Amino acid sequence: MAFPKFTSHVSPIAIDFGTSAVKMLQVMEGDEPAVIAAAQLEIPESVRDTPADYDAVIAKELPRLLKQGGFRGRRIICSIPSRHVHTQHLQLVTVDGMSITELAASQFQIDFGVPPGSVVVRAIEVAETLKGGQSRAETICFAIGHRTVMRFIDLLRKAKLETVGVHTEAMAIVRAFDHIHRRADDDQVTTLYVDIGYQGTNVAISHGRQIVFSRYIESGGRHLDQAIADALHCDLEAAHHQRMAHDLFGRGESRPAPTAGEGIEGNAILRAAMARSAADGSASPSSRGSSSMTATEPERRQGERPAVLPADIAPTAAAKTGPADIDFSEPLDALADELSMCLRYHRALFPARTVDRMICLGGESRQIGICQYLARSLRLGAQLGDPLARLKSDGVKTPGLDLAVPQPGWAVACGLCHSPTDL
Repeated sequence: MAFPKFTSHVSPIAIDFGTSAVKMLQVMEGDEPAVIAAAQLEIPESVRDTPADYDAVIAKELPRLLKQGGFRGRRIICSIPSRHVHTQHLQLVTVDGMSITELAASQFQIDFGVPPGSVVVRAIEVAETLKGGQSRAETICFAIGHRTVMRFIDLLRKAKLETVGVHTEAMAIVRAFDHIHRRADDDQVTTLYVDIGYQGTNVAISHGRQIVFSRYIESGGRHLDQAIADALHCDLEAAHHQRMAHDLFGRGESRPAPTAGEGIEGNAILRAAMARSAADGSASPSSRGSSSMTATEPERRQGERPAVLPADIAPTAAAKTGPADIDFSEPLDALADELSMCLRYHRALFPARTVDRMICLGGESRQIGICQYLARSLRLGAQLGDPLARLKSDGVKTPGLDLAVPQPGWAVACGLCHSPTDL
């Protein structure tokens, strides 16, 4: 009698070195993917801008969390924070005998005057273009200072961990959603990923699984905290607590700050906002230039929506919150303008394709009003992403992580688990 064959594989430990938090995840890949271990380390505001102090916190807490979380092995696959990665679209003339990565590295060194060997370059060819009547390869170039790469590898080595892969956050974000693009015609689906972090926002556009555009925008939750700090004449830490204690873009009601029992800061706001969104019809603009509303297309293989896209995002034009009625229009409009430029660049590259959906990710998207405002500004159908939702997690200890609510901030860590070991 033949028995069904099930395959499984334990991933290396994925570490997402974020500005406000470091996330660690290990999964069992295969027919029934599951969380083996997960943990989150909050980074104090006082050390986020000082590399030596940031590293010291991680060096002290990382071994404890790995042990407490029950992680297996010592193999690590990590991402380099996007604020340390120079992302550039290049149009390269192909040369026989040279790879796209070699060409990109050479062009980057010429354009920015950096010596050979001082940067680590990753390159992805996304399209063939014409410039000056000459065929060129449109290429996404990710350049990282060699010292920066070694800084994180050395940090892990001191904890007696072996780094087996280093990737960019943008690539990891797209890989986190590979599983919803398995059909042959899924490469016709164009997705805008907007990962809103504390320090900045990662932007990626994909055609199915293939990334075709990437950019890092230096605009995130910290800029909203700065608006509060300026209005209330307080420091950033106090401003952040003010923001977390109120429902951003809500209906004027104030909500108490989440308690320790509610898990990650901001989950109470996410629960409330998602409940309101469901009550309002959970809708979003269906296309640019139209105000009609549509829900997320069901997952075609099972007749239901993907677990990793748990909710549509209802757009809103409001941009005020808090006891001082602080106006966030300026920082949010600036972010929306930057995203619009990303869409225009994609349209110039692929005039026959329009973006079908926006998936909102990142820790700051827990304040759902940020996503609602962007959905309204860009006139795009938008969904909240929860990349951990497809993973079984029964009985797993997850220090600092509440799996009872969507976790849009875990896209990078989840994607790293599915990334190749390239070192």
